[in-house]
Amino acid sequence: MTDTTKRFELSAKMVKLLKPGVTDSELLKLYGLFKQSNFGDCNTEEPSKLFNVKENAKWHAWNSVRGLKKFEAMNKYSDFAMALIDKYGVRK
Repeated sequence: MTDTTKRFELSAKMVKLLKPGVTDSELLKLYGLFKQSNFGDCNTEEPSKLFNVKENAKWHAWNSVRGLKKFEAMNKYSDFAMALIDKYGVRK
């Protein structure tokens, strides 16, 4: 396991402990980077904006990082997660 992978996995665990206050846009950014890190480019059709607003927002978050290589996405996720942890803190 690489250092990047270890850091990514630790960041993903710590994100679950974030204190309240994280914005929807911050969560969507984390979501997109997480999906790109684990699955690569978005390979699904865009969900309906009218009937499935939440899934559409998630789709756009993932699709917005299309083309990022796995380890680049992992590093960006970890960096952003750590910035959010510094900003909001974590529950004990």
